[in-house]
Amino acid sequence: MLWSRLAWFEILSKYRKTFLGPFWLTLSMGITIGFLGVFYSKILGQDLRSFIPYLAVGLVVWGFLSSMLQEAPQIFTSNRHIILNMPVRVENIVLRMVVRMFFVMLHNAVILLPIAVFFPFEVRPAMLLAFPGLFCVLLFGYSLTLIFGLAGARFRDVGPTVSALMGMLFLVTPIIWYPSQMQNIQFLVEFNPFYHLIEAVRSPLIPGEVNVRSLGISGLMAIALFIFSLFALRRYRYRLVFWI
Repeated sequence: MLWSRLAWFEILSKYRKTFLGPFWLTLSMGITIGFLGVFYSKILGQDLRSFIPYLAVGLVVWGFLSSMLQEAPQIFTSNRHIILNMPVRVENIVLRMVVRMFFVMLHNAVILLPIAVFFPFEVRPAMLLAFPGLFCVLLFGYSLTLIFGLAGARFRDVGPTVSALMGMLFLVTPIIWYPSQMQNIQFLVEFNPFYHLIEAVRSPLIPGEVNVRSLGISGLMAIALFIFSLFALRRYRYRLVFWI
């Protein structure tokens, strides 16, 4: 697909003439996981062997969602020259960004391999359930990017608002802490869509019970948001050129 090749070329051009190339992403993620893992395992009194894999998967999925959604409100305005001068479907512009972010996530996910070596855990058939969870994350991200892109083209305040909210959402999403540690404000977990999306991928990979409930909620959210994004695109597609 053209948009997948363009996404890969965009990553390569960013890291051209560097020694590690795109694997700088992997190194950066590894340093972040190592620092936060040791630091917060001491603060929260958690076993490092179980906390590091939990944190690593959470950060990889969160990094994908956060980076994509912060860039989403500017996706059409930053590609104004393409939309106005070429016969391109706006869905392909969104797909290019989603694929680019997915490639970045795959580079970040490479760090999970040495973590699996140093913190070994049992390989189980239930791990395959991480793939449906990952599909829900991709569909949710694509749909929300399309919606935020349309909203950001119409209202320029959407971008700064999303950037401000993502920092707050990181703190209230169980990434560096466990849901069981927040019994008094459990609603921040149950009504947090990012928790369910992360848990849909993380729980099959981490030893313990697979969170089928979060997987189901993630699937329903992704499908509902995708349908809404199609409706929004159908209604506002031809107004987009006047907004950008």
